[in-house]
Amino acid sequence: YVDTMHIYNQLKKLGFNNGQSDLILQLINENLTHQLNKMNEKFTTSMEMENESYLFEAAQSELRIEINTSRELDLHTLENEKNSLDLLLREESEELNKFMIVSKNDTQVLINDQNSENTLMQKGIKMKIKDLDNKISTNINSDIKSDIESLRWQTTRSGLFAILVLVFS
Repeated sequence: YVDTMHIYNQLKKLGFNNGQSDLILQLINENLTHQLNKMNEKFTTSMEMENESYLFEAAQSELRIEINTSRELDLHTLENEKNSLDLLLREESEELNKFMIVSKNDTQVLINDQNSENTLMQKGIKMKIKDLDNKISTNINSDIKSDIESLRWQTTRSGLFAILVLVFS
């Protein structure tokens, strides 16, 4: 606030006439207007910069919040997917283990069946071998007995014949 009337009166006291005092007041007014415009431009530029800075910081803060929210949402989604995959893996693993146990049991049953079959077959073969052995032994024994009996009769006949030849000769 500038009291122009007070300045005008002081200029008159100092010896300036009305025209000079008006001119000096006009110059002061123009100078103040010029200085005020400079200050206004400087202040406006500063205000615009502060405003732009504030808007930038607000946008940055909003973007940071949005990124954090998106990151947390993505992490939550990934965690859910991981848990889902863990569950699926666990289920598949259990199913595979069950399949392996069943396969192992089936294989063991087949092996046991084959072993039983082999044992029965082996017993059958042993029995056939024993039967054949008995038949062969029986045949050999009967052949030997027959041969021995035949040899005994032949020896007895030869002995009798020799005794008869000796007796009659």
